[in-house]
Formats: sequence, structure tokens, C-alpha cells
Amino acid sequence: MTEEFSETPSTQLVTGRATFTRVDKGPTGAHALSGSWQMHMIRNALSTGPATTYQAIDNGMRVTEGDHKFEARFDGRDYPVEGQPKHTVSLKLVHSDTIDQTDKEDGKVVTTTRTTVSKDSNSMKVESIDKVRGGRMTYTAEKKP
Repeated sequence: MTEEFSETPSTQLVTGRATFTRVDKGPTGAHALSGSWQMHMIRNALSTGPATTYQAIDNGMRVTEGDHKFEARFDGRDYPVEGQPKHTVSLKLVHSDTIDQTDKEDGKVVTTTRTTVSKDSNSMKVESIDKVRGGRMTYTAEKKP
């Protein structure tokens, strides 16, 4: 499977291509895309893709992902996302290297995400579950040298 994507996280359009191999079929009679797929390669057409910045604040984080910006404490309370009046985010510190994030639209959970930083702090594993469509996305982000 080949997935071509484009995204405008801020003022710069990001395009690219990802390739996948099926590793497990879906149930009999399910849609052809059902099943498990393993990503082999992802390439951005630009040398830089959307950057996410995490900044520690007192008992919380300030996060910037393109136009998606918020500041939240690790208390599980809902905090507003800048420029998106119906969107809130809550954070919980699971462990010193793991954060659970819950995104809501109009008070309803739309996404849950667990981010775990590696022991050497050079990468982080991100597991996100789309509660609306039932999808799951897992990836590893690596720190730029």
C-alpha cells in the first residue's frame, strides 16, 4: 500500500509518501484495507516536516504543533487549545518518561495519546487512538542531532 499525504500545519505545505506491507489480513468479508499494515518508509517532499515543540512548565507542558498550541498541567483537567474554541486537551503524568493526553471536541473524547520517551532521551514512541473512527496510529519520533 502506498499513502500519499499533504498537510498544512502552519504556513508551509508538507507533502510526502509512505509505503506499507500487509502483515495480517482483516476478517473475512471486511474492506480490502482491513487488517494490519507495517510502515516501511515515509518521505517528506521537503527536508523539514511539521515540527512539534515540547516545553516544560510548572507541573505540565506547553506544546506547539504548527498552529495547534496549548499549555496544560498534569492534573487531568481540560485546557483550551489556542484558536480552537471547541477543542480541549488534558494531560496526566503516568511516569517520569510517559504522558497520557486526551483531546476533546465539544466535551467528547476524540483522541487519546500516550507518549513515552526512550531511556536515552533520543526518541519517543507515540501511540494514538482515534475514538471517533476507531483507528490506531503508532510511530517513533527521533530527536534531531
